[in-house]
Amino acid sequence: MLKKNIFFNFLLSVSQILFSLIIFPYASRTLGPAGIGSVVFIDSITQIFLLIAALGIPIYGIREISKARNDPEKFASLFSELVVIHLICTALFVVGYIIVALFVKEIYIHFNLVIIGLFILVCNVFTMEWFFQGIEQFTYITKRTLLVRGTFIVLLFIFVHKKGDEALYYGFTAASYLFNALFNFFYSRKYVKLSFKGLDLKKHVKPLVIILCSNIVMTVYLLMDNTILGFIKGETPVGFYSTAVKIAKISITIVTALGAVLIPQISSAYKDKDFGKIQSLINKSFNFVCTFGVPICIGMIITGPFLIGIIFGKAFTPSILPLQLLSPIIIIIGMTNIFVWQILSPLGMDKKVLTVVVFGMIVSLVLNFATIPYFSQNGAAISNTLTELTVMVSSFIFVRRLKIVTLDIKPLIYSGLGSALFFVIAYAIHHLFAQTIITEVCVIMLCAGVYFAFQLYVVKNQIILSVINMVKSKLIKVAPLNNQ
Repeated sequence: MLKKNIFFNFLLSVSQILFSLIIFPYASRTLGPAGIGSVVFIDSITQIFLLIAALGIPIYGIREISKARNDPEKFASLFSELVVIHLICTALFVVGYIIVALFVKEIYIHFNLVIIGLFILVCNVFTMEWFFQGIEQFTYITKRTLLVRGTFIVLLFIFVHKKGDEALYYGFTAASYLFNALFNFFYSRKYVKLSFKGLDLKKHVKPLVIILCSNIVMTVYLLMDNTILGFIKGETPVGFYSTAVKIAKISITIVTALGAVLIPQISSAYKDKDFGKIQSLINKSFNFVCTFGVPICIGMIITGPFLIGIIFGKAFTPSILPLQLLSPIIIIIGMTNIFVWQILSPLGMDKKVLTVVVFGMIVSLVLNFATIPYFSQNGAAISNTLTELTVMVSSFIFVRRLKIVTLDIKPLIYSGLGSALFFVIAYAIHHLFAQTIITEVCVIMLCAGVYFAFQLYVVKNQIILSVINMVKSKLIKVAPLNNQ
C-alpha cells in the first residue's frame, strides 16, 4: 500500500512539473511580465485569505482523519465538523476580502480578478483534499488531478491568446478549483455523508486556533514576498520574481512528494506508540529529500540561464539571478517538511510549530523590507532563501531536543559528492562546445546519468533501487496486456 501511494504521489509530482512547464511559460509569454504579474499579485492575496479561512484544517484534518479511520462514528462526525467549520470561516473571509478590495487602491484596480479569487475561496471549502490524503486515496487524487489539469491546458490554449486575457487565465484556474470540488464532494459520499446534526465544533477550536496562528504567520513569509514586492516595486518585478519562484517550487513538489504519503502513516504510528516505525519512515524521507533535492538544487544553479531563456524568453532575463538565489530552498524546504510536517505536527506539537513560524515571519518581514527597496526581485529571493533557512534550523533544534528520531547524514554527503560532478561536466561541455539548446540538453542528461549511476552502483541507494523496482513491476503488469 505504501509503495503504491508513493508511486502515485510521485507521478502526481512529475505531472505538476510538466503542467507548470507547459502552462506558466505560455501564460507568461502571452500575458507579458505585467500581465502575469497582476494575476500573481491578486492570487497571492487570494491565497492569503484562502489559507487563513482554512484555519489549518488541511493539516489538522489529515492528522485526525488518519487516526479516526477505524472508528466509523468518530470518522463521520469529524468529517462533518471540519467541513462546517471551514464553511463558516470562509463566509466571514469572503466578506473581509471584499472590504479589503474596495478600500485598497492597488487591489481595487484589479477587481475583475478579485471576483474570480472570491470564487476560488468558496470552492476551496469543498475541495477537501485533506480528507482523501487522510484516508490515503492517492490513486484517486492523482487520476482526478491529471484529468482536471489536462482540461485546464486545453481551455488555456483555445481561449488565451493575447495580452489582456488575464481574467480568462485566472478564470480557468478558478474552474480547476470548481472541478476538483465537485469531484471530491461527490466521491467523498462513498466513504462518509456530510451532516449538520449533532456536531461538536468546540472541541476543535483550541488545536485549530493554534494551527490558525501558525498559518497566519506562515502566510506572511510564504506569500508576502510577492505582495510586498508588488506594493513597493510594482507588477513587473513581481512577474520576474514569480517566474523564478515558480520554477524553484516546481522542483519542491518532487522533493516533498514522499512527505504527503508519510504524514497519515506517521500520525497512525504515533497513536500506536510505534516509534520504531516512525524512525524507519523518517529515514526513508530524509534519504528521499537528499537523493533528489541536492542534484536538483545544483542543476538549477548551473542551468538557470538556459531554463529561463528557453522556457520564458529574453523578456524574463531578470528572473535568472533570483532563480539561482532561490535554488537552495529546494533542499531547505524538503528538510523543513520532514522536521515540521512529518515529526512535530503529527506528534501534536502545534505550539512548537507556531514558535518556528513566528520566528520565520519576523525574519521574513525584516529581510523583505530591508532588501526589496534596494535589490527588487533579487532582494525578495535573498529574503526568501534566508527565511526558509531560519525556519529549517529552528525546527531542527526542536526535533533534536525530542530525541525521538536520529538522522544519518550519509545520504546528504553522498548526494553532495555525486552532484559536485555536475560542475565538472558542465564546465567541460561549455568549454568544448558553443552554448546551444542541444549542448544544454546534453549537460542535463549527462549529469543525470552520471549521478544516478553513482547512486546506484557506488552508493547502492535504496531509494533509487525501490523506484527502479516499482517501475519494473508496473511494466511487467502492462506487458501481458499488450501481448493479448
